[in-house]
Amino acid sequence: MKFVSNRIFVILFVLSSSLLHAEFKKPRLPRGLSVDKALPLPSKLPVRDEKERHFKKKRKGLQGNKKHYTFSNMNFEELTVAKNKALASKSYLAVIKYYERMITLCDNINEKADLIIELADILFDQKSYDDASKWYTEFTQLYPGNKQVEYASYRAIVCSSKKILGTDRDQTPTEQTLELTDTFLKRGDLFIGYQKEVVQIQKECQQRLAKSECRVAEFFINSKEYDQAQKRVENIRADWVEKLPEVKLELARLEMNLAAKHTEFKAPESSIKLAQAAKPEHKKIDMATRF
Repeated sequence: MKFVSNRIFVILFVLSSSLLHAEFKKPRLPRGLSVDKALPLPSKLPVRDEKERHFKKKRKGLQGNKKHYTFSNMNFEELTVAKNKALASKSYLAVIKYYERMITLCDNINEKADLIIELADILFDQKSYDDASKWYTEFTQLYPGNKQVEYASYRAIVCSSKKILGTDRDQTPTEQTLELTDTFLKRGDLFIGYQKEVVQIQKECQQRLAKSECRVAEFFINSKEYDQAQKRVENIRADWVEKLPEVKLELARLEMNLAAKHTEFKAPESSIKLAQAAKPEHKKIDMATRF
Protein backbone atom coordinates (compact mmCIF):
# COMPACT_ATOMS: atom_id res chain seq x y z
CA MET A 1 0.00 0.00 0.00
CA LYS A 2 2.83 2.29 0.88
CA PHE A 3 4.49 1.55 -2.42
CA VAL A 4 1.37 2.52 -4.40
CA SER A 5 0.97 5.81 -2.56
CA ASN A 6 4.60 6.75 -3.21
CA ARG A 7 4.18 6.12 -6.93
CA ILE A 8 1.05 8.27 -7.03
CA PHE A 9 2.93 11.09 -5.27
CA VAL A 10 5.81 10.90 -7.74
CA ILE A 11 3.40 10.98 -10.73
CA LEU A 12 1.59 14.04 -9.32
CA PHE A 13 4.90 15.84 -8.69
CA VAL A 14 6.10 15.23 -12.25
CA LEU A 15 2.80 16.49 -13.72
CA SER A 16 2.84 19.66 -11.62
CA SER A 17 6.47 20.40 -12.59
CA SER A 18 5.74 20.07 -16.30
CA LEU A 19 2.73 22.39 -16.00
CA LEU A 20 4.80 25.02 -14.21
CA HIS A 21 7.55 24.76 -16.86
CA ALA A 22 5.02 25.25 -19.65
CA GLU A 23 3.57 28.29 -17.87
CA PHE A 24 6.95 29.98 -17.66
CA LYS A 25 7.66 29.36 -21.36
CA LYS A 26 4.63 31.38 -22.48
CA PRO A 27 5.56 34.57 -24.29
CA ARG A 28 4.86 37.85 -22.54
CA LEU A 29 2.02 39.70 -24.29
CA PRO A 30 0.34 43.01 -23.76
CA ARG A 31 -2.52 43.07 -21.33
CA GLY A 32 -5.78 41.70 -22.84
CA LEU A 33 -4.08 39.54 -25.52
CA SER A 34 -3.86 35.79 -25.41
CA VAL A 35 -1.58 33.51 -27.36
CA ASP A 36 -4.33 32.69 -29.81
CA LYS A 37 -5.27 36.31 -30.49
CA ALA A 38 -1.77 37.59 -30.78
CA LEU A 39 -0.50 38.48 -34.23
CA PRO A 40 2.49 36.54 -35.55
CA LEU A 41 5.81 38.32 -35.01
CA PRO A 42 7.58 39.43 -38.19
CA SER A 43 10.57 37.31 -39.15
CA LYS A 44 12.80 40.45 -39.55
CA LEU A 45 12.55 43.89 -38.06
CA PRO A 46 12.33 46.73 -40.61
CA VAL A 47 15.68 48.37 -41.32
CA ARG A 48 15.73 52.11 -40.78
CA ASP A 49 16.29 53.98 -44.00
CA GLU A 50 19.52 55.88 -43.39
CA LYS A 51 19.92 58.68 -45.85
CA GLU A 52 22.28 61.61 -45.83
CA ARG A 53 20.83 64.55 -44.05
CA HIS A 54 20.76 67.62 -46.23
CA PHE A 55 19.92 70.94 -44.71
CA LYS A 56 17.71 73.06 -46.85
CA LYS A 57 19.55 76.14 -45.64
CA LYS A 58 23.06 76.60 -44.33
CA ARG A 59 23.23 77.18 -40.66
CA LYS A 60 24.15 80.70 -39.79
CA GLY A 61 26.53 81.52 -36.98
CA LEU A 62 27.15 84.90 -35.44
CA GLN A 63 28.66 86.09 -38.72
CA GLY A 64 26.14 84.40 -41.02
CA ASN A 65 27.58 82.62 -44.03
CA LYS A 66 30.47 85.05 -44.30
CA LYS A 67 33.73 83.47 -45.40
CA HIS A 68 36.57 83.82 -42.90
CA TYR A 69 40.19 84.28 -43.85
CA THR A 70 43.14 83.16 -41.75
CA PHE A 71 46.84 83.87 -42.17
CA SER A 72 47.38 80.54 -43.85
CA ASN A 73 44.94 81.09 -46.73
CA MET A 74 45.30 84.87 -47.29
CA ASN A 75 47.41 86.03 -50.20
CA PHE A 76 49.76 89.01 -50.13
CA GLU A 77 47.19 91.52 -51.39
CA GLU A 78 44.60 90.40 -48.84
CA LEU A 79 47.18 90.64 -46.07
CA THR A 80 48.03 94.18 -47.18
CA VAL A 81 44.38 95.26 -46.98
CA ALA A 82 43.94 93.59 -43.57
CA LYS A 83 47.17 95.19 -42.30
CA ASN A 84 46.06 98.67 -43.34
CA LYS A 85 42.69 98.22 -41.62
CA ALA A 86 44.41 97.05 -38.44
CA LEU A 87 46.74 100.07 -38.60
CA ALA A 88 43.80 102.40 -38.97
CA SER A 89 42.17 100.89 -35.88
CA LYS A 90 45.52 100.81 -33.99
CA SER A 91 45.29 97.05 -33.45
CA TYR A 92 49.04 96.69 -33.29
CA LEU A 93 49.14 93.05 -32.23
CA ALA A 94 47.26 92.13 -35.40
CA VAL A 95 49.41 94.53 -37.44
CA ILE A 96 52.57 92.76 -36.29
CA LYS A 97 51.14 89.36 -37.25
CA TYR A 98 50.17 90.62 -40.71
CA TYR A 99 53.62 92.11 -41.27
CA GLU A 100 55.37 88.88 -40.26
CA ARG A 101 53.23 86.89 -42.69
CA MET A 102 53.76 89.43 -45.48
CA ILE A 103 57.53 89.28 -45.02
CA THR A 104 57.37 85.50 -45.41
CA LEU A 105 55.33 85.70 -48.63
CA CYS A 106 57.05 88.68 -50.22
CA ASP A 107 59.19 87.86 -53.28
CA ASN A 108 60.33 91.40 -54.09
CA ILE A 109 63.67 92.10 -52.37
CA ASN A 110 63.23 95.88 -52.10
CA GLU A 111 59.65 95.60 -50.90
CA LYS A 112 60.67 93.00 -48.34
CA ALA A 113 63.38 95.34 -47.02
CA ASP A 114 60.80 98.11 -46.56
CA LEU A 115 58.45 95.72 -44.75
CA ILE A 116 61.19 94.68 -42.30
CA ILE A 117 62.00 98.30 -41.45
CA GLU A 118 58.30 99.15 -41.04
CA LEU A 119 57.75 96.19 -38.72
CA ALA A 120 60.85 97.03 -36.67
CA ASP A 121 59.70 100.66 -36.31
CA ILE A 122 56.25 99.56 -35.09
CA LEU A 123 57.82 97.23 -32.54
CA PHE A 124 60.14 100.05 -31.43
CA ASP A 125 57.21 102.44 -30.98
CA GLN A 126 55.43 99.77 -28.93
CA LYS A 127 58.56 99.50 -26.74
CA SER A 128 59.15 95.88 -27.75
CA TYR A 129 62.87 96.56 -27.91
CA ASP A 130 64.02 92.94 -28.02
CA ASP A 131 61.85 92.12 -31.05
CA ALA A 132 62.64 95.43 -32.73
CA SER A 133 66.37 94.85 -32.26
CA LYS A 134 66.04 91.40 -33.81
CA TRP A 135 64.46 92.81 -37.01
CA TYR A 136 66.88 95.77 -37.26
CA THR A 137 69.83 93.40 -36.89
CA GLU A 138 68.37 90.99 -39.46
CA PHE A 139 67.97 93.90 -41.88
CA THR A 140 71.65 94.89 -41.53
CA GLN A 141 72.67 91.28 -42.21
CA LEU A 142 70.37 90.76 -45.21
CA TYR A 143 70.85 94.18 -46.84
CA PRO A 144 74.34 95.51 -45.97
CA GLY A 145 74.31 97.72 -49.07
CA ASN A 146 70.84 99.17 -48.56
CA LYS A 147 70.54 102.91 -48.02
CA GLN A 148 68.71 102.33 -44.71
CA VAL A 149 71.43 100.14 -43.18
CA GLU A 150 72.82 103.08 -41.17
CA TYR A 151 69.36 103.83 -39.78
CA ALA A 152 68.81 100.16 -38.88
CA SER A 153 72.23 99.93 -37.20
CA TYR A 154 71.57 103.08 -35.16
CA ARG A 155 68.13 101.84 -34.10
CA ALA A 156 69.61 98.50 -33.04
CA ILE A 157 72.03 100.41 -30.78
CA VAL A 158 69.17 102.40 -29.24
CA CYS A 159 67.21 99.18 -28.60
CA SER A 160 70.22 97.67 -26.88
CA SER A 161 70.74 100.78 -24.74
CA LYS A 162 67.16 100.50 -23.47
CA LYS A 163 68.12 97.24 -21.73
CA ILE A 164 71.02 98.73 -19.73
CA LEU A 165 70.68 98.30 -15.95
CA GLY A 166 72.04 100.29 -13.01
CA THR A 167 75.71 100.29 -12.05
CA ASP A 168 75.03 97.81 -9.23
CA ARG A 169 73.50 95.28 -11.64
CA ASP A 170 74.76 93.00 -14.41
CA GLN A 171 76.58 95.07 -17.04
CA THR A 172 76.29 92.60 -19.92
CA PRO A 173 73.74 94.79 -21.80
CA THR A 174 76.08 97.77 -21.37
CA GLU A 175 79.00 95.81 -22.83
CA GLN A 176 76.85 94.63 -25.75
CA THR A 177 75.71 98.18 -26.49
CA LEU A 178 79.28 99.46 -26.32
CA GLU A 179 80.35 96.80 -28.81
CA LEU A 180 77.60 97.88 -31.22
CA THR A 181 78.69 101.52 -30.99
CA ASP A 182 82.30 100.55 -31.71
CA THR A 183 81.19 98.62 -34.80
CA PHE A 184 79.08 101.56 -35.99
CA LEU A 185 81.83 104.14 -35.53
CA LYS A 186 84.34 101.98 -37.42
CA ARG A 187 82.24 102.77 -40.52
CA GLY A 188 82.44 106.48 -39.85
CA ASP A 189 83.29 107.19 -43.48
CA LEU A 190 79.86 105.85 -44.50
CA PHE A 191 77.74 106.27 -41.38
CA ILE A 192 77.61 110.03 -40.85
CA GLY A 193 73.92 110.66 -40.18
CA TYR A 194 73.82 109.37 -36.60
CA GLN A 195 77.46 109.68 -35.50
CA LYS A 196 76.77 112.31 -32.85
CA GLU A 197 74.04 110.24 -31.20
CA VAL A 198 76.12 107.05 -31.28
CA VAL A 199 79.18 108.79 -29.77
CA GLN A 200 76.97 110.01 -26.91
CA ILE A 201 75.63 106.50 -26.27
CA GLN A 202 79.20 105.14 -26.40
CA LYS A 203 80.40 107.64 -23.78
CA GLU A 204 77.47 106.87 -21.49
CA CYS A 205 78.27 103.15 -21.70
CA GLN A 206 81.93 103.78 -20.88
CA GLN A 207 81.02 105.94 -17.90
CA ARG A 208 78.60 103.35 -16.60
CA LEU A 209 81.11 100.51 -16.91
CA ALA A 210 83.85 102.56 -15.23
CA LYS A 211 81.52 103.52 -12.40
CA SER A 212 80.48 99.91 -11.97
CA GLU A 213 84.15 98.85 -11.72
CA CYS A 214 84.76 101.51 -9.09
CA ARG A 215 81.82 100.25 -7.04
CA VAL A 216 83.15 96.70 -7.20
CA ALA A 217 86.63 97.81 -6.14
CA GLU A 218 85.18 99.73 -3.21
CA PHE A 219 83.15 96.69 -2.20
CA PHE A 220 86.30 94.53 -2.10
CA ILE A 221 88.13 97.13 -0.03
CA ASN A 222 85.31 97.29 2.51
CA SER A 223 85.13 93.47 2.55
CA LYS A 224 88.91 93.32 3.26
CA GLU A 225 89.51 91.35 0.08
CA TYR A 226 92.50 93.47 -0.76
CA ASP A 227 94.00 91.28 -3.50
CA GLN A 228 90.73 91.43 -5.48
CA ALA A 229 90.48 95.16 -4.83
CA GLN A 230 94.01 95.71 -6.13
CA LYS A 231 93.21 93.83 -9.37
CA ARG A 232 90.12 95.96 -9.91
CA VAL A 233 92.01 99.19 -9.30
CA GLU A 234 94.73 98.17 -11.76
CA ASN A 235 92.08 97.29 -14.39
CA ILE A 236 90.40 100.68 -13.97
CA ARG A 237 93.71 102.46 -14.51
CA ALA A 238 94.50 100.35 -17.59
CA ASP A 239 91.04 100.42 -19.22
CA TRP A 240 89.39 103.72 -18.36
CA VAL A 241 91.80 106.49 -17.35
CA GLU A 242 92.84 107.25 -20.91
CA LYS A 243 89.27 107.06 -22.29
CA LEU A 244 87.64 108.89 -19.38
CA PRO A 245 89.94 111.44 -17.71
CA GLU A 246 87.16 112.27 -15.24
CA VAL A 247 87.58 108.86 -13.63
CA LYS A 248 91.05 109.79 -12.34
CA LEU A 249 89.75 111.47 -9.19
CA GLU A 250 87.60 108.49 -8.17
CA LEU A 251 90.50 106.14 -8.92
CA ALA A 252 92.86 108.24 -6.76
CA ARG A 253 90.42 108.07 -3.86
CA LEU A 254 90.19 104.26 -4.19
CA GLU A 255 93.98 103.87 -4.36
CA MET A 256 94.51 106.04 -1.28
CA ASN A 257 91.88 104.09 0.63
CA LEU A 258 93.40 100.74 -0.40
CA ALA A 259 96.97 101.87 0.48
CA ALA A 260 95.81 102.92 3.94
CA LYS A 261 94.37 99.44 4.65
CA HIS A 262 96.63 97.18 2.62
CA THR A 263 100.33 97.64 3.36
CA GLU A 264 101.43 95.69 0.30
CA PHE A 265 99.84 98.25 -2.01
CA LYS A 266 101.35 101.65 -2.63
CA ALA A 267 99.34 104.40 -4.27
CA PRO A 268 101.01 106.12 -7.25
CA GLU A 269 102.45 109.58 -6.63
CA SER A 270 100.02 111.11 -9.11
CA SER A 271 97.06 109.72 -7.18
CA ILE A 272 98.44 111.05 -3.88
CA LYS A 273 98.79 114.57 -5.29
CA LEU A 274 95.38 114.45 -6.95
CA ALA A 275 93.67 113.21 -3.80
CA GLN A 276 95.34 115.89 -1.67
CA ALA A 277 94.45 118.61 -4.14
CA ALA A 278 90.84 117.50 -4.15
CA LYS A 279 90.49 117.66 -0.36
CA PRO A 280 88.25 120.52 0.74
CA GLU A 281 90.14 123.29 2.46
CA HIS A 282 89.09 124.04 6.01
CA LYS A 283 89.36 127.79 6.52
CA LYS A 284 90.29 129.00 9.93
CA ILE A 285 87.58 131.13 11.46
CA ASP A 286 88.52 134.00 13.71
CA MET A 287 86.20 133.58 16.66
CA ALA A 288 86.49 137.27 17.48
CA THR A 289 85.09 138.30 14.11
CA ARG A 290 82.05 136.07 14.49
CA PHE A 291 80.43 138.47 16.92
